Amino acid sequence: MKNSVESEKKLMILDVHNNLARVLCANSDFKESAKHYDIVLNQSQKNNVLLPYLSLGAAKAYFFAGDLEASIQRFQSALTYENVRIKTEVMVGLSQVLYALGSPAHIDLAKQQLFNW
Repeated sequence: MKNSVESEKKLMILDVHNNLARVLCANSDFKESAKHYDIVLNQSQKNNVLLPYLSLGAAKAYFFAGDLEASIQRFQSALTYENVRIKTEVMVGLSQVLYALGSPAHIDLAKQQLFNW
């Protein structure tokens, strides 16, 4: 019984972090948003159906915070899940980050991502 209560508390705390990450991102506090997304991602179980969405949210927060490398990592993480619903959004976001990196190689890769997908 105690494990069940502890588990339920942990899930509720993760929900708070998830909701806080979304609110912070909506209010343009992208660095704090990314921190809260990372807390949820690091503490969630691997079978959590929200992981692709959490990875996508974190990727966007990192992108707008200017941390393009972390953004790429989160977008790539979102692609590892078999979730067709967000794949288009992930591919477009990943291409935006690659383009924002600005080197000719990154820009070419961004184009490849969009046109070859």
